[in-house]
Amino acid sequence: MQLRQYQKHKQIEYRMVKLPLWVAATIIVLVVGLLAMPLTVLADGGQSITRNFLLSAADSWLYEGNSNTNYGGDDTMEVQSDSGKNGRTIVQFDLSQIPTGSTVSSATLSLYASAVPAVIRTYDAHRITTSWAEGTVRWKAGWPWTTAGGDFNVATSSTTTPGTAGWMDFDVTSDVASFLTGTANYGWLIKDETEDSATTYTTTFYTKEEATETTLRPKLAVTFTASWDSYRDELRNFGEETFTSAYTTVYMEGTGFLDGSQTYNIGYYDADGTLVTTDNGIGLALVVGDRGTLGNPDSPYEPTYTFIADPDATPGVWHAVVQLSGASSFPPDYITLSADPDAYDLIGDDTFIVGADAIPEFPVVISAIGVALLCFGIYWWMRRRMLVNVKA
Repeated sequence: MQLRQYQKHKQIEYRMVKLPLWVAATIIVLVVGLLAMPLTVLADGGQSITRNFLLSAADSWLYEGNSNTNYGGDDTMEVQSDSGKNGRTIVQFDLSQIPTGSTVSSATLSLYASAVPAVIRTYDAHRITTSWAEGTVRWKAGWPWTTAGGDFNVATSSTTTPGTAGWMDFDVTSDVASFLTGTANYGWLIKDETEDSATTYTTTFYTKEEATETTLRPKLAVTFTASWDSYRDELRNFGEETFTSAYTTVYMEGTGFLDGSQTYNIGYYDADGTLVTTDNGIGLALVVGDRGTLGNPDSPYEPTYTFIADPDATPGVWHAVVQLSGASSFPPDYITLSADPDAYDLIGDDTFIVGADAIPEFPVVISAIGVALLCFGIYWWMRRRMLVNVKA
């Protein structure tokens, strides 16, 4: 009886040892593959950029008391409520760097008031509807206005009620969004909500000509997302967020960029925020007189990046960023760039995901092979050991 039980145990143990080699190899490969599989998160495509335009293209003020006088060269400008002697401030910013059609999430016009009346006043910002020039503009009709005092939307764009001297902010998000979708940008007119007061109420602002307090000049902060996206196919028939195959090429495309002789630089940052490579001097595909398409197949150059074996590049969420040619060179890390987009004329930022196997880094490959060999060695050693025990 004991001999039969020993023989039965021996047969079971022998069958366990006879696990097919191909089955064991398949299990090992699957385990190693699952361990090496990257965690995938969805990128959200375009990233918002906040640019601070610290110098107005033009600013001045209009004074009803001297309706034929130009104040474009003054270092201050005023908003005043006074019967027959009202004053209105006008200001305009050049937004041509921002691609037309960009999505605007916020825009704030800020004027620094060096003096305010003792009585709190309410000030309204209105979008100007007629082109004007700083050196010739005045209150009087025909300079260049159809209506004396300026041509502007009756509807108020933004209102503020300052109580003390300092920065006065106006939310002009809707106006800037309109400017970037084709509405003519002639800037804003600031006026007292209740003009023609019996008592004179005056607020004084610094202009761009202010030479001493240069940080207190008019400014405009715009947060926007450019129409700038990544594609797998050269014809850009559809956007792509995830790239996992080695040697795949990422094609970039954006619309609404400056026309003429302007060119652009494209930078690629990997998931560690390290600058991997740049494409410089990229031109546009455009019809003369229109804003162009950056990265269109008809462009003089192609902003592209092909994933190759690169031990310094890290999989994960990457950035493809755009700047005007001639701007300060992209910094080596993305943190520096995103912290000060003004310093690098940043106007486009797209994110996309790169899988681990799109960048077959040499150390990772060697480690995977080593783990596989170790697993196979342990299996082979256990198999030989069990066979020896059975024979014993």
